[in-house]
Amino acid sequence: MPRSATILAALSLLLLICARGQESTPPSSPAMGVVSGVLITHEGKPAAQYMVDVVGASPTSTYRKRVQTNKDGIFTVEDLKYGDYVIAPYLDEVNSRYPGGTSSFYNPSPVRIRLTEAESNKQITLHLGPPNRILSGTVTSSSDGSPVTATITIEFQGDPDRFIRFSSGRDGVYRVLIPAQTKLVVKITAPGYVAYSQLLAPVAEDNDPQVDIKLKPNGHL
Repeated sequence: MPRSATILAALSLLLLICARGQESTPPSSPAMGVVSGVLITHEGKPAAQYMVDVVGASPTSTYRKRVQTNKDGIFTVEDLKYGDYVIAPYLDEVNSRYPGGTSSFYNPSPVRIRLTEAESNKQITLHLGPPNRILSGTVTSSSDGSPVTATITIEFQGDPDRFIRFSSGRDGVYRVLIPAQTKLVVKITAPGYVAYSQLLAPVAEDNDPQVDIKLKPNGHL
């Protein structure tokens, strides 16, 4: 057999052996981790039958899983690939009067974890913020009572980095969810009017406050 044919036959045999070896080697399973924890209510009690969201923290991640706490507020999420995750309660109107389908704005620090080979099992504690109430009212001109479209900012007293900002409607009416039992500052601005600020006393968990505000036009005594 010519030398070139011998070399070609040997290469063909080597490729066949490699191909068979790859076929016989099972693919390695991705490394997996586990997260377990407990969800605590604002009153310090276990939050039973609540939903908890586990979301991939990477900008390219599409991972999202939702689990339910048991009667003791405990939840477990298994088969998580190693990586970074954000874990927060799924809060809806039925359970806590947070906006349906969103995690808690009033829980400013959702738990962030990283699962690695060295730390593949994490145990955490989540805390619910206070229930929401509905703050509503109208913004009008003090001179003639006409409605004012204004920018309304609700700041958390002592924590100016946390705020809610929205606008009143063309009819001057506004409506927004706020956390109960929390000291808030309401600030309102509108072109042609003097800026307004008011400290809002902590709202009870069974009360939806109404605050009507009259803005003074610039130069109006």
